[in-house]
This record gives sequence, C-alpha cells and structure tokens, in this order.
Amino acid sequence: MLYPFLTLEDGTTFSHQGKLEDGRYEIVIERDGDSYARALCHIPFDGWDEVNGFDDGELELLRRSLDLHSHVVEL
Repeated sequence: MLYPFLTLEDGTTFSHQGKLEDGRYEIVIERDGDSYARALCHIPFDGWDEVNGFDDGELELLRRSLDLHSHVVEL
C-alpha cells in the first residue's frame, strides 16, 4: 500500500510504502496525465533507483522537494 505525503502543483505525487527492514523508506514519485513519469528512491537519499519520464532538471527539483518534506515520512 502506498501512503501519499506530498503533491506538487503539477499533480506529481510522492508516496512511501512504510519503513523497510533496513530503516530506510522507499519513495515512489509519479506524475499522471499526458506524460506519465515515475521515479523510485530511498530516504535517506542515496540516488535514484529507477527513473522513467523525468528529465535531469525535473529530478533535481524532485530531490529538493524531497529534501524539504522527507521529515513528514520519518515521523
């Protein structure tokens, strides 16, 4: 089950599946609409695990958004 914790103005959603055994959280970032995109990463952030449809500029913005809001997940 995915738990959404952030939605950007363009409809891009950030969700997590709960705490993993290693203490990290897997983050799923998706954008629906005309151009579906999806990216997977973990927090603490250690790089992108899977990226489809987001360009490098978008990934940088997503990373900044994640940095600003990851504390919501780690509560």
